[in-house]
Amino acid sequence: MVTIGKILTTQGNKGEVKVQPYTDFPERFQVGDDVFLDREGQIASYRIVSVRHHQRWVILGFEGVDDMSAAEKLRGTEIKVSPDQVYPLPEGHYYVFQLVGLPVFSEEGQYLGDLTNVLPTGGNDVYQVVHPQTNREILVPAIKECVKSIDLEQKRITVELLPGLID
Repeated sequence: MVTIGKILTTQGNKGEVKVQPYTDFPERFQVGDDVFLDREGQIASYRIVSVRHHQRWVILGFEGVDDMSAAEKLRGTEIKVSPDQVYPLPEGHYYVFQLVGLPVFSEEGQYLGDLTNVLPTGGNDVYQVVHPQTNREILVPAIKECVKSIDLEQKRITVELLPGLID
């Protein structure tokens, strides 16, 4: 499941909630869409019945959530969709969930470890690569000069190790 937002609080007294979107596509919240609400591992399906945008927030109404009391019970809940429901990205762009766990290799074919995290730094992301046996960590800038290929079908990332990336 892919998290696309988090319910922060109620909005008004008619059961709407204020959502912090975790997606670059806030327009992805559409009336009629089914989403999953995950509160501490308890997952339930809900249908979106109203959507409006207010500043950086998305205000949602869900079927069966008709008053502030019912909406209050959803506070802190993550909104999720299945991986096949995510918006397609342009070629050469990937969702973090697609990358985490992929093995990373040097251009020479040396196994460097698995991508364990993508760290946003402002300028460009950084791939955190950890070797499972040695626990050696390598931080690889997610730039074209370093990341030579990402092959989701072959499940592999190939990188060029610039000077200083490995001790």
